[in-house]
Amino acid sequence: MNKYNTCILVLIFLLAFIIRLMFVLQMNESPFSDASGYNRLGLSISEGRGYVDNSGAPHCLYPPFYPFFLSIIYTLFGHSYVAVRIFQSILGAFSCVLIYLIGKRMFTVGVGAVASFISIVYLPFIKSAELLLSELVFTFLLLLIVFYLLKIQENMNFRDSIILGLLSGIALLTRSMAILLPLFILPVFIYSRKGGLLYILKRYIVVLLFFCLTMAPWIIRNYNIYHHFVPTSVEGGMTLWMSYFPTNGVFGVTPTAEDPVIAESYKIKDPVLRNRFLVKKIIDFIWNNPKEFLALELKKVLYFWAPFDWEIVGGRWFNFEYVAMLPFIAIGIFFAIKGFRKNYPVLLPIIYFQIMALIFYGSPRFRLPIEPFIFILAATGIFQCYGWMFDKRREVQE
Repeated sequence: MNKYNTCILVLIFLLAFIIRLMFVLQMNESPFSDASGYNRLGLSISEGRGYVDNSGAPHCLYPPFYPFFLSIIYTLFGHSYVAVRIFQSILGAFSCVLIYLIGKRMFTVGVGAVASFISIVYLPFIKSAELLLSELVFTFLLLLIVFYLLKIQENMNFRDSIILGLLSGIALLTRSMAILLPLFILPVFIYSRKGGLLYILKRYIVVLLFFCLTMAPWIIRNYNIYHHFVPTSVEGGMTLWMSYFPTNGVFGVTPTAEDPVIAESYKIKDPVLRNRFLVKKIIDFIWNNPKEFLALELKKVLYFWAPFDWEIVGGRWFNFEYVAMLPFIAIGIFFAIKGFRKNYPVLLPIIYFQIMALIFYGSPRFRLPIEPFIFILAATGIFQCYGWMFDKRREVQE
């Protein structure tokens, strides 16, 4: 890497970090909702009580990586929200650097520069550093996964396959929605055409092996507690229930015991069996109510792409930056699809999370991990529009 590129990377990092630091140092709000749960678990681990609930019993309400991330900071700096927010600002700044590198590697230096600039000033991306939620850490991991997918695409070496497997495992230990991610990674290996089918299969097996090795300690721990196979958490059934039977029509609101099915589920003491009970009820609902199911799926799509950010920024904040990008995003997606095989790594997160949003539910908060790739596609669209304008002007001059 030459000095010019190094200077660009340092500039992107410093600008992104300073802007985030200015925001987080003004933040004095205590964590609530999911953030409160992560904070409690991180504190419990740092104090040596382990991954336990309020009663001191072991459980797996959330995947473990983010609580352990918090516990390391709490162990080193005490129970300091400021310290967490500063470290998350650093990760956010590194994410902006990765956006530049991915945009540059996939398209051009200009695309990488514009995409990274958008990420530096994009308010939800900045605000995510303030919140004790797993989205920012997961976004950073997803960017690393795509970065290594690009390396695999160019040169399918053994080391990169190992790193990709480890990152995929850590991503799943951060967000349960990454459960099918290794399956969606496979086309990158197939499209790369580096070596024969057997060679491709061997490299992909390496990814799966290290993915499983990363997950193994958590799965063994959960089996010892629940005597069932639990890859991430035991709350998948409840999350699904909230997405197919939204309380008062709002996704993500925890249902009350007034719901007869929820009341019946609470009678099941084993959380794994309770989870399976709720999943079976949802499958029955989908099978018997196809029209209602399709209406819910449409609503999930609208929620996922909504321009109102009520979770990251808060309130009914209208995301003008996002809306202004939409035409360029559409253009960028169109041209990315035209070169689908080459551009699959940057399309992968968008395709994957849209599918996950249909299975579970979507919101601007859950869209956050794919927004770096939206920035890259928006930058591509901007340069395509500029090219059209330049060609048009040249035709007029001629």
